[in-house]
Amino acid sequence: MFWGALAVLMQIWVSHDHACKQWPPVSLPSCPVAAVLAPEASRGSHPMPEPCRWICTGTGGRLVDAVSGALVGVRVPLTSPGDQDEARSHVGCVDWVVLDLPPDEGASADLLSPPQRMIAVENLVASAMNTGTKVAAVARSAVEVNGVAFALQQGVDALVLPADALEDDEFRAAVVEAFAARAEAAEKQEGQGGDGQAGPPPLEMVPCVVDRVVAAGMGDRVCLDFTQLLTDEEGVLVGSSAKGVAFVHGETFESGFVPPRPFRVNAGPVHHYLKMADGGFKYLAEVKAGDVVSVFSSRTRSHSRNLVVGRCKVEPRPMLLVAFYPEEQDAAASSMSSFTLFLQQAETVRLPAQEGLPGPGTSDEAEARASPAFVPTSVTTLATGSKVLAMLSGRGTHVGREIKAQVNEV
Repeated sequence: MFWGALAVLMQIWVSHDHACKQWPPVSLPSCPVAAVLAPEASRGSHPMPEPCRWICTGTGGRLVDAVSGALVGVRVPLTSPGDQDEARSHVGCVDWVVLDLPPDEGASADLLSPPQRMIAVENLVASAMNTGTKVAAVARSAVEVNGVAFALQQGVDALVLPADALEDDEFRAAVVEAFAARAEAAEKQEGQGGDGQAGPPPLEMVPCVVDRVVAAGMGDRVCLDFTQLLTDEEGVLVGSSAKGVAFVHGETFESGFVPPRPFRVNAGPVHHYLKMADGGFKYLAEVKAGDVVSVFSSRTRSHSRNLVVGRCKVEPRPMLLVAFYPEEQDAAASSMSSFTLFLQQAETVRLPAQEGLPGPGTSDEAEARASPAFVPTSVTTLATGSKVLAMLSGRGTHVGREIKAQVNEV
């Protein structure tokens, strides 16, 4: 099993309340307890594992350090989809968000099922990456320990264990196994010189080589009509994989057949990823009026500004498939690691393509190769060997957010 993204040591917390039958709980010698969650009234009524932090739970889910009184974070009971939204609203604002997964009380229209709760944990882990907010989650069974500790291969930052649950042998064994796996991954990451907290890749486009351009049947094409005008150098990033999204120009150029539409980008079919202003991605099928999109410049090869979508125009149109791979990659390996882009087979759909270089031996050759010029080029004239601009990333996505996990899209 691949746990390559698990680069952070997972903390063990214990949740204590007045209903606990045993305190201190059954010990886990190989898993030191980093914190105890308990109501304010419980503090001091029982001995506390040492060394350990006591975190008091108060009204409104506030979590406060019992010694300093500093705000630690919030605790959100996860019983409905709305609770997931509340938890995500705290990301970036507090140090910790604790998801409290209530006991499974059987079939109920008002409670999320255990599988739904695991999805919510995954969504919060994805939302919190690179924000400074850490995620903790309660696990009440051996199965939930596995799901929480390895969510999205990243896992939570802290595993919260109900004190009573530690009396179960199977539960304790699952905790010990999960803690050991996370510790091993963290040690391996440290040995490789990383801390697992690397930020997102820079938003810069690089030259990529077109591997092939072929007819791709019909597709439901999406035109993004913005509430402001685009310049000739502006466009958006789209593609079949979030790891490789290509730049597509706006329809700002004159054509002999139709007038310009300088507020529009013909962005391809509904399955495409689109780079959004919040740093994440959306499928084109999900984009709606009012969404804010990240607009890029083909001249600077970087982010230009953010624009609001006024409407999305979806129509069936004939498509071309454009496959491309990084310029520095060996062409022989292109079939194994190329990215794809689907665009309407129309002269008005343009990508920045590299102009021809000066001849060998000319004074401008070295400079041109170091900073090649790209000009708006119709997708219908692209050919094998053409160079386009794309933003590449080693990361996949989960619900539109980049994650440090193994994701393959082919």
